[in-house]
Amino acid sequence: MLGLAAAVMLQAAGAPTEPAWRPVVAPKGEVRFYPSRAQRAEIEGEVVMECVVTPEGRPLKCRILSETPAGWEFGEATFRLAHKFKVRPDATSTVTPDGPVARIPMRFKRPPK
Repeated sequence: MLGLAAAVMLQAAGAPTEPAWRPVVAPKGEVRFYPSRAQRAEIEGEVVMECVVTPEGRPLKCRILSETPAGWEFGEATFRLAHKFKVRPDATSTVTPDGPVARIPMRFKRPPK
């Protein structure tokens, strides 16, 4: 069984040196967002979420574009985490009537043993 304090590491999938998004809270305690069933089964997951980005860099109106593996609640966990991140203004790829949009990759990864 994974230790609770180290059960999750959240990383940008394929993140450049300067990430397009960053946490606005300390990463400590993020284990509570790891889907409990996936944690017990030691399953890792990846999600790509698309959000409208406010001028302050806050993600709004988010939707899940992909979730792997499906059915392990990584998408729901990513929604719960969205408000904890700030998106770099130049990381947006498209502008919609609602505002600029960014794709945010999220990886739920077990720490190395």
